[in-house]
Amino acid sequence: HVHRGPDLPALFGRYVVGDYVTGKIWAIRRVPGGEPEVDLLLDSGLRITSFGTDAAGRLRLVAFDGRIHTLRPRADVAPGEPPPATLGETGCFASLAPLAPAAGVAPYALNAPFWSDGADKRRFFALPDGATVDPEGAGAWALPDGSVTIKHFTLPDAQGQPQPVETRFLVRHAGAWRGYSYRWRADGQEADLLDTGEAVSWPTPAGPQGWIHPSRADCLACHTAAAGFTLGLRTAQLARPIPTADGRSYPQLQALAEAGYLAAPPRAAAPFTDPAGEAPVAERARAWLDVNCAMCHRPGGPANATLDLRMETPLADTGLCAPAQQGDLGLGPGARLIADGDAEASVLWLRAFTRGPEQMPPMGSALVDEAGAALLRAWIEGGVCAE
Repeated sequence: HVHRGPDLPALFGRYVVGDYVTGKIWAIRRVPGGEPEVDLLLDSGLRITSFGTDAAGRLRLVAFDGRIHTLRPRADVAPGEPPPATLGETGCFASLAPLAPAAGVAPYALNAPFWSDGADKRRFFALPDGATVDPEGAGAWALPDGSVTIKHFTLPDAQGQPQPVETRFLVRHAGAWRGYSYRWRADGQEADLLDTGEAVSWPTPAGPQGWIHPSRADCLACHTAAAGFTLGLRTAQLARPIPTADGRSYPQLQALAEAGYLAAPPRAAAPFTDPAGEAPVAERARAWLDVNCAMCHRPGGPANATLDLRMETPLADTGLCAPAQQGDLGLGPGARLIADGDAEASVLWLRAFTRGPEQMPPMGSALVDEAGAALLRAWIEGGVCAE
């Protein structure tokens, strides 16, 4: 958009452009007879989709976060602290080797974790002093400004020993969530903040494995506004026992309430189905789709296809028993998302079993979730849409 509004005089007549993937916004000025001047205005962290103007001619932009944004001069924006350059500087851990959370940083576990290329994960969250969370409702918990969620990833090295590979932060600043990724050094003693995403090769006993460190914009591609950003922090996911120091177990939600993280003890909640558990195949398959796909495939989500893959959505309303809308993956005209009794003729299964431009989830994974793909196959081949 060429800006000609009454605000932002420094940008008058300049072409303002944003990048969907990185969230960066530039201003470009034409220089007759020379190269154009290109200035980076900011790294927004948004999935920018379009620019426009309001009735007063002020520059606006929209993104896949469900909001309309206005650019303002930097002098009008309260300066924020830059993210710490190393994991140790965040103050979130009392020790890095071994990893131990600092006081006030709560560990938690989920009933059904998101697939992360076979990595083991530890999860933590922290709230501002005196803040609590309301655990009622089926959706993701609404965390206040200043909250932090953390995921720590480990992979086996060439000798099969677990080694830290990445620690990711999701931080709420002034009503907006931002993602930050720390890449661990080879000695496993410290991790460094990444400015951009990158793909690396990790040695494992089975040979080199690809690992994808997400960019800051990539984090918000999955942690969507429609899904409540925090994803795993929802009551059904946390309704499970956790081990205690004396070898017994204790209800996790009750422990969080007693530690002062919840506004009130939660009501009894049915645990979210574990896709690797003992529930019926259909229930476990729906749980896998919810955890791995429904952050985008839901009302208000950023996905192009009109699917609603939340577990609580009745099958008839999910859109799964309809023709494929976003490519047939070589199956030809008339391809269906689910072809009852035939997983290999089902676009849904092919996307889960594929890695590349057509894969699902669309980013952040270099390896197929073999157990998840097998679960979807069993579900499809047992008959879905004929139910």
